[in-house]
Amino acid sequence: MNFNQLFIVRLWKSSKLLSILIIVFCIFQLIFSLKRIQSFPWLTWDMYSRTQHIPQQITQREFYINDSLLNIVALSNWQEEVVKNSYSYYSAMKKNNFQPIFTEAFDSRTRFLNDKTKSCVYENLYNIKAEIKDYPNWLKRYLSSIKKEKIHTITVKERIFVLENNHYQPSNLTTTIDEF
Repeated sequence: MNFNQLFIVRLWKSSKLLSILIIVFCIFQLIFSLKRIQSFPWLTWDMYSRTQHIPQQITQREFYINDSLLNIVALSNWQEEVVKNSYSYYSAMKKNNFQPIFTEAFDSRTRFLNDKTKSCVYENLYNIKAEIKDYPNWLKRYLSSIKKEKIHTITVKERIFVLENNHYQPSNLTTTIDEF
């Protein structure tokens, strides 16, 4: 094998500084990999090969529109995510008395900003209380535009699924967590 054709050898001949930087970078990446330290853009594949423990039961949210179960998987991916994630955010805000739920993270990440800039970012990042309280009406309008029907009630329930023969089976245990 002709080592003169290797990239690093050719690079060394043209730029010793760049060669040293690349070698040092590769050494650090090797050390990070051996220590299982995440370094972007290289992810440690170990995190994908750990043993996964299958829970004996899981809880899923179900949305009922006018007392009929919404087939949420029939929605497009982004519509499904908008419904599920927006409701999760609304639910968390409701439990927190409609106050922002990420204030500690916000404060730690904006501590270097002046008060005027911080206030502007805050106002544009967080919904105001009135908007959050109007979420049920927004969700009705949103689902109405998707389903092409008038929506009178939306009920959100949590159903427990139990692992039986390596498949999750729905149980009769449901809890109504919201209704509007």
